[in-house]
Amino acid sequence: MKQRISMFPLGVTDLKKSMKFFNDGLGRETPGIIGTEFENGEVVVFDLDNGLKISLYERKNLAWDSTIKLQPESATEFSIGYFVNSDK
Repeated sequence: MKQRISMFPLGVTDLKKSMKFFNDGLGRETPGIIGTEFENGEVVVFDLDNGLKISLYERKNLAWDSTIKLQPESATEFSIGYFVNSDK
């Protein structure tokens, strides 16, 4: 089996604000917040190129799902960069 990364799940503090930021910043469409029928299941998924996806979860829900105790927020928790052709 050829290994590859297919999903980047990110924990965010405010799901709606983060959805808007990623939608406006990446210019990708999303069906919006899904999984609302499940406790701790709300998620936003963005399709990127080559089958790659970014998923946004509220930090508390991602901690719950991974069975790790929710930690205080930190600006150095994670960083993602992407290249663009211009700033316009």
